[in-house]
Amino acid sequence: MKIKKIKLWPNFDSRGNETLKVGIQNEKNIFFFANVGSGKSKGKKEIESKGFNDIEKIQKFLDSLNNQKFSSLGEFENKLFELDPQKFNLGGNVFLGLSLAFARALADEFGIELWQLLKQEYNFPFQEKKPFILVNLINGGVHVENNLDIQEYLLVVDYENEKTIKDLIEFYFLLGEELKQKFSLRILPLGDESGYALDFANNLEPLVILEKKAIDFFSKKNKKFYLGLDCAASTFFHHDHYFFETQKLNNQELIDIYLSFKEKVNELYFLEDPLAEDDIDGFQKIKQKGTFKIIGDDLTVTNPAITQKMIELKTIDGIIIKANQIGSLRETIETVKIAQKNNLLVIVSHRSGETEDNFLIHLAKAINADGLKIGVPFKERISKFNELVVVYGSDN
Repeated sequence: MKIKKIKLWPNFDSRGNETLKVGIQNEKNIFFFANVGSGKSKGKKEIESKGFNDIEKIQKFLDSLNNQKFSSLGEFENKLFELDPQKFNLGGNVFLGLSLAFARALADEFGIELWQLLKQEYNFPFQEKKPFILVNLINGGVHVENNLDIQEYLLVVDYENEKTIKDLIEFYFLLGEELKQKFSLRILPLGDESGYALDFANNLEPLVILEKKAIDFFSKKNKKFYLGLDCAASTFFHHDHYFFETQKLNNQELIDIYLSFKEKVNELYFLEDPLAEDDIDGFQKIKQKGTFKIIGDDLTVTNPAITQKMIELKTIDGIIIKANQIGSLRETIETVKIAQKNNLLVIVSHRSGETEDNFLIHLAKAINADGLKIGVPFKERISKFNELVVVYGSDN
């Protein structure tokens, strides 16, 4: 495929922060776009993104790709790594955006879907596999201004069809009504991902409320559910201690708190980043307990070398995949294959600062992901759920 022109546009994510939209024009003068979001809670080793002030410099850097021809996504990515091996010039958002825009253009040329192109390009087997969905219903941590240290309270259900999404929408609003009544509120504050963001008695209370409501709701539908926490523990780790609620804790004391949560909330199953990203000893301790599925995010930052090391150190049972953490499709896929080879759960995730780009649904389908983490089916996140129905199919 021949690239006629590459162009960048200033864009904003769902939090109103700067991001850059990438467009690749083919010989038919059709533009194919990609618009990569960003997170507020980031691992220290995550690739940096570029903003509005970088457009002119990056545009000049990319002009060398105009009127060049590439026969595959792999060949195009080879060129990008040749031009900017450390992504210092392009940043993770533009580097990744270029690969995604090119992949969309190439898929159009072949008359196939984006997920099909990615599956073929990276040699993943075709499987009829539907993911479980992790829905962030209650927000805390750095995503909001409330008293919760824990960043996300997650409901986890298997995706079957569009009725699953309808159930999740119904549950989201029923939970909101219950919270209004319980706390005598007329309007509920919402966090960066549209989860409920009010103050609670402590970090356990949202879990207790969620489990009780979910048991009542899903038992009537004869459907199974689990609960999870994205603890984002690096955000409350300072000077070698965890500052959780009113306590100053070491890693064993924090683990004991998580274990006490499990005693009170039986359906608590997933813990994402329960310890700080540098606390390898803590991750090893909690994984050895075997009580939870321990998921790495800030710990692994979708980096193949780091993921391999964390597997060898026996720290995780699963991994969050955020392509913009590493900033390239190729390295994202390498991370996925390492994880799958070692029987880790692979969960493709959005970012707290999202855009209208729904590529992550296609990525999940292409790699046969176990899970999808895409927020709540509300406001700007609903586009991800609508794409989920299109890509994974409907009963209608």
